[in-house]
Amino acid sequence: MPLFEAYDLKLQSAVSFPELFPANGKKADLVFRVLPGDRQLASSAEWFHSFDLPDGTAWLRLGRKKTEYLLRFPDMADFVVSSNGGDVDCFPATATPPETIRHLFLDQVLPLLLSHQGRLVLHASAVATPKGAVAFLGMAGVGKSTLAASFCQQGFLLLTDDCFLVEERGHEFFAIQSYPGLRLWADTRSALSWKEPCGAPVAHYTIKQRIGEQNGQIRFSRRPTPVHRIYVLEPWEEESDTNQIRISPLRSRNALMELVKWAYRLDITDHRRNREQFEALSRVLVSAPIFRLRFPHDFSRLTAVRNAVLNDLDDQNPA
Repeated sequence: MPLFEAYDLKLQSAVSFPELFPANGKKADLVFRVLPGDRQLASSAEWFHSFDLPDGTAWLRLGRKKTEYLLRFPDMADFVVSSNGGDVDCFPATATPPETIRHLFLDQVLPLLLSHQGRLVLHASAVATPKGAVAFLGMAGVGKSTLAASFCQQGFLLLTDDCFLVEERGHEFFAIQSYPGLRLWADTRSALSWKEPCGAPVAHYTIKQRIGEQNGQIRFSRRPTPVHRIYVLEPWEEESDTNQIRISPLRSRNALMELVKWAYRLDITDHRRNREQFEALSRVLVSAPIFRLRFPHDFSRLTAVRNAVLNDLDDQNPA
């Protein structure tokens, strides 16, 4: 089976991944298989956690089957992860198209799998700057991908969209590049004046498009980058805020709580891994300052937000 690059892993899969670069070598770090959907394992799973949509509908259910983990996206697919995180079997529903299977694996399952391998993964987008990696952390819809796209439009290299993998080397943390893709809504693409069609469908249930290097809109970093700063994006409170862009340092306690909140974890009942993750996040605070970033969700202000961040990066005394 062919090999593909995803993060710093070599992925072996009979399923083609046009989103990924091909990898050299023969040894795989991770094997991905798509198997007949009628072999779903739900009946014997021990469910322990659920991620729900705002209306209460389950988006993702997490369970165990002996030593394996079962990740269920209702009506779309089951993913079975081996105990060591080295094998993933997908059992899709009949109507689930290939692009949705790839998206669920790359953007939902893989971040959780990496966390299960003991690695530190945050829900953030990131770009490489001359100062180092700059990450934008926060909830879905707060503007992480849009802000990263704005930086990419100015020639900065994309490190990741939504899954920020960091690796500790000595006393420094490095951002590990994910794969070349940004998932953007049509209004963001229009605001950036990116001509249509500029991307490929992400999944059947969303009108987002995935923007890759082949579209000529972004360039992707192919190497780890020292983490310079992390910005926690917060929703704009229109009733109380002016039209100002606000950047302010977070106190250590609050910064740690934000990192914990947006860290990926597959098994939240694994106390040992929870403790190890908490200790690693505490060390991140020593390596990279954490800031709160608030800005009006107005595309006409996007350039001003980007410039405010760039000016902040030049501040030699952030705290």
